[in-house]
Amino acid sequence: RLVQWKLAIARGSFVAIAQYCFYLSLIHMEFATASTIAFSGALFVTLLSIPILGHRVGIWRWLAVGTGFVGIVLVMRPDTDSFNVYALLPACAALGYAASSVTAQLFAKSVPTALINLYALAGALTGAVMLVVFTGGYVEVETYQDWLWLLAMGVAGGSAVFCLVTAYRLTAPSNLAPFEYFSIPFAFLLGWMFFDEAPFHRLVPGVFLIIGGGLLIVWRERKAKTGDPRYD
Repeated sequence: RLVQWKLAIARGSFVAIAQYCFYLSLIHMEFATASTIAFSGALFVTLLSIPILGHRVGIWRWLAVGTGFVGIVLVMRPDTDSFNVYALLPACAALGYAASSVTAQLFAKSVPTALINLYALAGALTGAVMLVVFTGGYVEVETYQDWLWLLAMGVAGGSAVFCLVTAYRLTAPSNLAPFEYFSIPFAFLLGWMFFDEAPFHRLVPGVFLIIGGGLLIVWRERKAKTGDPRYD
């Protein structure tokens, strides 16, 4: 039994909203573009760590966050005719995933990660069912291949969430989050393999600023371990 069950259910709700926003964005955007914006979660993790965990963010991490958000704006390209409101959905997904990751540190260290994940998945399932009911988005699965893909998504996603929750409980979120940027090249590869997409013209140079913001946080954290206040 989990004493902090309300927190666990709240985390599940964050995940449900994030997944809904991300999957909806894929209908209207290229996979690599949506994924690149969604990987801005490290920026939101750094910001949410301040009010939720009481972490202090120095000038270097603020610079990293600002650099990353400039990259997000460049990827969205709000000044072009191709921009639409759906470009904001991956950013909302990133915020939801970031909230889920940061709140993982609020659980007692004695609570098993598997139990936290179970309650979070229950909350996500409840949220997903409510979204289906209120949005009328139910579509019948017609082939067994679709069921297999859904099963594969569940196994891969569940395993990934379990690993992320474990990692975020072992270290400060701002230390770990930048490594999620390394998933961006995989998003390029998967988008090309499955959807024949190569939106390089849309992502450059914004993607480099997003990655640069994450790497700047990594560099700052390594320097900060030396005790030099200039790298706070």
